[in-house]
Amino acid sequence: MDNKEKRKYSRDDRFAGKPVEAVVEDGGGYKPISGAVLVNHSPGGFQVTAEMSPNLAMGKVVVLFVNKEHSPEKKRFESVIVWMSENDGRIRLGCEFTYPIVGLHF
Repeated sequence: MDNKEKRKYSRDDRFAGKPVEAVVEDGGGYKPISGAVLVNHSPGGFQVTAEMSPNLAMGKVVVLFVNKEHSPEKKRFESVIVWMSENDGRIRLGCEFTYPIVGLHF
């Protein structure tokens, strides 16, 4: 990656492997995303892996619900799928937040 291709935000993988609750907006309603696991995150977005689903497509809205650190309270993150890749029946989603997050703490 050269200087022109530098990422806007650095990735944080401290919580890689953490199961998360996620839904995808589908025709005005929301459908759960099965087996969602956090890969990494940044102030600009996140990557998750999940089970394959016909509801997942680029441009769809994904809402991620994550427990705040040391609390049962959940935080809601809204994003848009900007890329997808498939591997062995699972899919990796690259999602961009609909608004940048500052001081993101899972």
